[in-house]
Amino acid sequence: MPPSPKKIQLRGDRILWLLVIVFAMISLLILYSSTIALALRNETTPFEITMKQFVSFAVGFALMIVCYFIPLRWWRKMAYMLLIISAILLFLAFFTRDHRHLAIGGLSIQPSELAKISIVLYLGRIIEISKMETFKEYALKILLPVGTICCLTFLGSVSATIIILTVSFFILCCSKIKWKYILITITMVLLMGGATFGTFILTKGKVSLSPRIETFMNRVERFFTDEEDEANMTEEERREKEAKDEQAMHAIQAIQIGGISGVGPGNGLKKYKLPNAYDDYVFASIVEEYGLIGSIVIMLLYITFFYRCLIIAQACRKIFPIVTVLGLGLLIVLQAFLHIYVNTGIFPVTGQTLPLISNGGTSIVILSCAVGVILSINRTIELTVEKEKIIALQVEEQRLQEEERIRKEVKTLN
Repeated sequence: MPPSPKKIQLRGDRILWLLVIVFAMISLLILYSSTIALALRNETTPFEITMKQFVSFAVGFALMIVCYFIPLRWWRKMAYMLLIISAILLFLAFFTRDHRHLAIGGLSIQPSELAKISIVLYLGRIIEISKMETFKEYALKILLPVGTICCLTFLGSVSATIIILTVSFFILCCSKIKWKYILITITMVLLMGGATFGTFILTKGKVSLSPRIETFMNRVERFFTDEEDEANMTEEERREKEAKDEQAMHAIQAIQIGGISGVGPGNGLKKYKLPNAYDDYVFASIVEEYGLIGSIVIMLLYITFFYRCLIIAQACRKIFPIVTVLGLGLLIVLQAFLHIYVNTGIFPVTGQTLPLISNGGTSIVILSCAVGVILSINRTIELTVEKEKIIALQVEEQRLQEEERIRKEVKTLN
């Protein structure tokens, strides 16, 4: 009789598997409701836009399973390759119109999304194999590669650069890197950031390497100042300012209208006023239709996600999986709360979407792969524990057999 085929068993944290499905369901539900204005502008239907998002989730889920089955030792080797690929894509994106998107094979991708993941993997690997005993070693192996990625990302997305720096700082603080090296790094970042911002202010925006930097600086300046010199603005700058102010106003109004329980699914009206109600301001759309209760549920889902990552990291025994799980978990949750803070008016507009919920192909696929890496590490832990249990049982069985043999020999001699 031929042996039965081996069944494929999905291991890993079941709550994480469930959370990905829940995020996908919420995303499709919200997008179907919030993309009416987008559908009218593009002469399509909300159903078609939602189906495109469904395809993104299907591709993302498939790649998540692929990443899940990739052995942990392969991720260690691929950390360097992914960092190099990210740097190349970011460099090529600099020559595009908006410095953010890159068209490859008819698809538009955001290299900064891949850069976020590759930085976490690289830091996990390099901290695992290097002791960083001298500042020269630290500068060559951490400051140089991470600084290069941040500079390239900065040209296309300042907010993505801030996320990368924050996650990197968290990883360095949790590792055994000397604190004086970290303080030197913080000082360098503050000096470079201050010089960039100061140059922009002194030259009134005339000196700028990228339009995205100018956009971010203008947003920050508008956020922290009550008055602006509109007389010196061009007509395009004035229209952009009015559009951004209007978006922020409608987002706050949507949250106020939502109240405790919201106006109900599909009944929100601010989606007709908010140009980006399906990505940059999707949280405001959620609150309007599902109220404070819906917003709390969304935040609890992200907090639960990070908590499960903490549980997985606690079970890890080596530096690379610990750094990778915590770094990727923090990356997703940090971006989520940054999006929420922008929608509620706490932070200036950043353009960061709500992870695994907002409309977007690249973000959905890349973040799904990130979850796949976390689950791959969790799978490795479970397999290791099972292997150790099997070995322990085999040793115990051998011990019992040996004791039985000795008893029989003693009985024979007596």
